[in-house]
Amino acid sequence: MLTRLNKTRFRLCPDDREKYGGPEWVVFDPDALVDLPGSELEQMEVATGFRIAWFWLPSLRISARGQRAALWIARRQAGLVDDWNEFDPKILAADAVIVTDDAGAEGGDADPPERDQPADAAPGPETGSPAGSADGP
Repeated sequence: MLTRLNKTRFRLCPDDREKYGGPEWVVFDPDALVDLPGSELEQMEVATGFRIAWFWLPSLRISARGQRAALWIARRQAGLVDDWNEFDPKILAADAVIVTDDAGAEGGDADPPERDQPADAAPGPETGSPAGSADGP
């Protein structure tokens, strides 16, 4: 049995959402690939150039081609069919959020943390601002 991996939610940038259509968010679920027939897995391998086992190696998804493949498969899992050769989204402009529980995979339209703000940033004391209160540090 393969190791269970977290799902990843993707959202294309506004220009790509307009170009390709579909829901605002799609979820890449590598575990769902286990239930697909071999012929469909082979088609994915031929289209993307990746062996299916690649999808259980998250470090390989760091590449632009890897992100494109994960996003393409997430869209297939959402019922959308894009021709691989014509699917060329702006990968670095897309949002990607790792899902740590099943509730997060169903998260709808919730926005991820701002790109330039750490996800664990907390408001400062007393005023709720990052800098703290005017009277304190």
